Amino acid sequence: MKHRNVNNGGSNRSTIQSVSTSILPPLCWSSISLICHLKSEHYLKFKNCLHSHWKWSQTNKIHSTTILLDNNKQILFHPRTSSSTQVILADRPLPLNGKHYWEIYVPAVYGTSIMFGIATNEQQMFSSTFTNLIGIDQHGWGLSHHGLLWHNGISYSYLSKPMESLQPVLIGLEFDADARTLSYIINNQSMGIAFRCIPTNVLIYPAVSSTSA
Repeated sequence: MKHRNVNNGGSNRSTIQSVSTSILPPLCWSSISLICHLKSEHYLKFKNCLHSHWKWSQTNKIHSTTILLDNNKQILFHPRTSSSTQVILADRPLPLNGKHYWEIYVPAVYGTSIMFGIATNEQQMFSSTFTNLIGIDQHGWGLSHHGLLWHNGISYSYLSKPMESLQPVLIGLEFDADARTLSYIINNQSMGIAFRCIPTNVLIYPAVSSTSA
């Protein structure tokens, strides 16, 4: 799947293209390097850039509703049909200090709930129903493709409108481990701080979830 290659400062950034509604590809998400001050279009003013390569965690595939590809850098959710919700975490927690930015490319958003966020290792990983699983309790902080933030089972308005259905999207997430905030950058446009007061006494992981096949 096409995604920005941040290992060379984003110079191989792929064009975001529309997806045909007649032939919808499987939902396959690409993770990019977890770094400090990404040298991308959005973070070009920062000169210090420390790359920290990471992958999606295989240990969380307890219900086998996903397939990990490209050395665990891509996720194929519900490859045949979907009747559930699955969460996948990164294979390592975010650092305890500094600002950390990563991006996820999705070829098309659709369905009941596609979510991008962070979670602790106490996050519920599976539901037999379609639901907003990241943020269903105190262990997750997530943004759904409908434009709502979720935490502790409560939703809040964040985006002025839902992400455009059946269109690709590039989601950037910035976790400030010192200020304990999470912000979103969507298609290179900053949406501002989404969550504040994220606890300091737990390990925090990048997280994604989907109900869509």
